[in-house]
Amino acid sequence: ADSYLGILEGARSDIAAMSGLAKEGNLKESLEKLLSDQCCQADGATVVDIDGAISRIRKGLPAEPAPTSSLVPRIDRLCEKLLVERNKLKTPAPEDLQNIQDLIAENLPKFVYYSNYGNLDSEIYLPHVVQNLKRDDLGAREAAKARTLRVLFNFVTLQPKEILELGQDFPMAEGRTPTQEEIAEIATKKRDRTILLNSAATMLTKRFGEWWKQGDYIFEFQADGDHFRIWVSDAKRPEKVELEDRSTGLQWFLSFYLVFLVESRGEHRNAILLLDEPGLSLHPLAQRDLSLFFENLAQTNQLIYTTHSPFLVDADSLDRARKVYVGPDGSTKGLRRPSSWKR
Repeated sequence: ADSYLGILEGARSDIAAMSGLAKEGNLKESLEKLLSDQCCQADGATVVDIDGAISRIRKGLPAEPAPTSSLVPRIDRLCEKLLVERNKLKTPAPEDLQNIQDLIAENLPKFVYYSNYGNLDSEIYLPHVVQNLKRDDLGAREAAKARTLRVLFNFVTLQPKEILELGQDFPMAEGRTPTQEEIAEIATKKRDRTILLNSAATMLTKRFGEWWKQGDYIFEFQADGDHFRIWVSDAKRPEKVELEDRSTGLQWFLSFYLVFLVESRGEHRNAILLLDEPGLSLHPLAQRDLSLFFENLAQTNQLIYTTHSPFLVDADSLDRARKVYVGPDGSTKGLRRPSSWKR
């Protein structure tokens, strides 16, 4: 109602300040009275009220206005504004729209939180992997590990079930020995598995080396029966060591790298990624690499993370940082970006 009345009063003030043409006679006085009457009747602002006001105002205009008139164009603009207000009133309230909850849910941003629960183990029992990837009732820790394993196998284009089946021997009745053909088939399947694993490990080594600059790590995948193992070596330490025996920082970055590099283009596309103290186990130079990795992820996802490390705060982009502290009432407070900061 305030907007409706304000539009009318604005037009009345403008008309009162204008000078009518001699040929327009008492048009100015007539319009002033008409607008004053409409202002007095502007208690309501329904579609019917506005339609009635527009109709009465237009009837007060001459059929053939003078080409140089300043009064008539101002009334035309008034009617246009009133039509805008009328259309606003005709727009249904959100709660009256069908499927509004579904519409809101579809457009809400997704938030994804990453924790250390998803760090890869160096030895993986394939039957459990095949089983867990089909389940949707896992606990938080197991679900996080299952997610990382799913991403790992997708990233290196391996199928856990295929790797498991290629390593299995033929079931034999007690006392029966396999034929030469069966032995040859088993050997062929295991050789195919080795080729697949070597190719996948080479891919991971190359892609991971593009981001991790703190050592030229070489990954190797091995499968022994039902077990899948990840080994790591580098130029300074050429002996192969299981992933879990390497630094915690390497384990964390590898798992994080796999999850978000792959899923930021898939399930997590356009999601907001939440990280609590990322890279806590990384040394300063590795944290710098992590910061560069964040820059790449920011092309597809917004990242929000907490840190106490100055190496994860870009000195050239301080406008991204917010100081957070615990308030007197125990709640978390965040400082706004000072207006003096420039992007």
